[in-house]
Amino acid sequence: MLIRLFFQPWPPASAGSFFISSPFKRKGFPAGMPNRNIIRQIAAALVVVGFLALFEHGRAVKKFNVAIDIGHSPGETGTLSARNRAEYDFNRKMALEIFRKLKKNPRLGVFIINPEGETISMESRTKMINAAVPDLLISIHHDSVQPIYLSEWTWKGAPALFCDKYRGYSIFTSDKNVKWGQSISFAITLGHEMRKSGFMPSAHHSEPISGEGKKLIDECAGVYRFDELAVLKNAKCPAVLLECGIIRNRSEETLLRSRPYRQRIAGAIASAVSAFLDTRAAGRPERLLETQDKAGERFLVLVRQGLYLSELPAHHAPIFALDERLYPSFEEGDQCG
Repeated sequence: MLIRLFFQPWPPASAGSFFISSPFKRKGFPAGMPNRNIIRQIAAALVVVGFLALFEHGRAVKKFNVAIDIGHSPGETGTLSARNRAEYDFNRKMALEIFRKLKKNPRLGVFIINPEGETISMESRTKMINAAVPDLLISIHHDSVQPIYLSEWTWKGAPALFCDKYRGYSIFTSDKNVKWGQSISFAITLGHEMRKSGFMPSAHHSEPISGEGKKLIDECAGVYRFDELAVLKNAKCPAVLLECGIIRNRSEETLLRSRPYRQRIAGAIASAVSAFLDTRAAGRPERLLETQDKAGERFLVLVRQGLYLSELPAHHAPIFALDERLYPSFEEGDQCG
């Protein structure tokens, strides 16, 4: 309609009489200006205002960029599964499933770190991540256990190592990450979304044995501190490492090779990213209570409507609070759901 105003005679013959009063003309238009010129100027102004509004809206709606790091590479494959399959193959398939799921959210920009699978150093990997300037990093891995728990069996005529004692996911954060508070917030959110989707965390990384002894931040959510993980401590954005399951466990390996199972994990991750983004957008203040353990060490307890979620050493404050609407299935006082 506005375009017609510029190119058609005005007023159209079928429109009957058309009149713009002189008081209207006196408000910003010369008294002798023809009606058609007034209409054209008004239409042009409306078009300009409309384009400016769209431009400002586009500038204001910045996408939240998520980097998905495929752990390891074809040349450095990580651990082996109970059936001698390389961890990297599991990591790559899971990362692609997560990528597909997150791309469906119009609020997100999603990209994969090292999609070509080049053999790169940890330093190069970290540089790739920081050069992309993501708002969140999720590093995807699959887990193993310490050698003392491994047993030997034969798979397709070849010896292989397995452990059916442990299964489940684990989430790691680094205290040395510059966005550690936000990393913890997302890690706990992710852990609870995994629980809500039917997955259980593994506590084997907290065992007081050689190679383990990691500090559990939130046992219910399966969140650990692993301060020296290079990909986490050197990232300049909130970052977590997700061990999706233990591929040395024969039954869990089979599940993790199933696409529907991977899609469930990807769905939990997508829900956690959306919840984390909602919490940030709402700008909710920290909700922390200070307490002490038996030794007198001060702790901050992250709570939601009085619900214990995790204990954090007090010097790590402030921590981003979780959205108290996220987990309606939890009852006050129920620590593990």
